[in-house]
Amino acid sequence: MSVAPVGSKPPFTAVKWLICLITSIGFAFDIYELLMMPLIATPALSDLLGVPADNPLVTQWIGIINWVSALSGGVFGLLGGWLIDRFGRKKILLASILIYGISPVMAALS
Repeated sequence: MSVAPVGSKPPFTAVKWLICLITSIGFAFDIYELLMMPLIATPALSDLLGVPADNPLVTQWIGIINWVSALSGGVFGLLGGWLIDRFGRKKILLASILIYGISPVMAALS
């Protein structure tokens, strides 16, 4: 068995590259969602409130929705890291998949 010299880094394997790629794709979808939401929410809020799309009330609510989305993403990202450290990666991954699977169904039924 060979021992790596002190201070040397282990090689970046194909599995590590795959993990980086999949993580990047996940972040790309999150960014896409944040960028597309104002395009969808502006006409929906305008129609819901019965005012033009350039009304200050619509722009204020779009700003609030964007701010809350970014803030909750950061807070729950940190919370997820803490939960992973405490309970393990597999349990938290399973819980997050279940939440992401059940929440659209609940939203559709609401």
